[in-house]
Amino acid sequence: DLVGGGYDLAIRGGHIADSALVARPICHLHMVLVASPAYLAQAGIPRSPAELTQHRLITRRFLGGKVSPWSFRDADGQITTLDVSRSCLTLSAPEALTDAARQHAGIAQVGVHHAWPYLERGELKVLLLGQHDPGAYELVLQYPHRALMAPRVKACIDYLLAQFAASPALHVPLAALAAHTA
Repeated sequence: DLVGGGYDLAIRGGHIADSALVARPICHLHMVLVASPAYLAQAGIPRSPAELTQHRLITRRFLGGKVSPWSFRDADGQITTLDVSRSCLTLSAPEALTDAARQHAGIAQVGVHHAWPYLERGELKVLLLGQHDPGAYELVLQYPHRALMAPRVKACIDYLLAQFAASPALHVPLAALAAHTA
């Protein structure tokens, strides 16, 4: 509770619900399925969502207990969700999912911004690009109101927006991912 807790601002990512708070968009957060080349050499490259059931899946559990779904769009435009309840590893920190995939533990759904440096170095590969459809996530700054904003809060917001704008990993065009597929 931003207001009840007396906080000046929050950085939030995900599906941002409408609220009475001011929300300053930072960027869209794109998600991808990734695995290490070593894992794919040993286990094979899945070519369809159905083939994922034959792989070790690394899933994310949010603080509320919900596991992040893995969704796919078929040729007809229909969205289907893969049952990932039998994953081999469930973690809560998004960075930990990226690290587990880098360490050959299996296939993980992670934010492009987490995977980007490893994709560029060839340590991870993107899977099922064009079929994987995780939905729309965004990164925003939220604060209680615009009126009577303390100068320190305004300075912090301006600084954070400039830093986020300067982060290449947050602004990777989706077309750039094609060069990093398995």
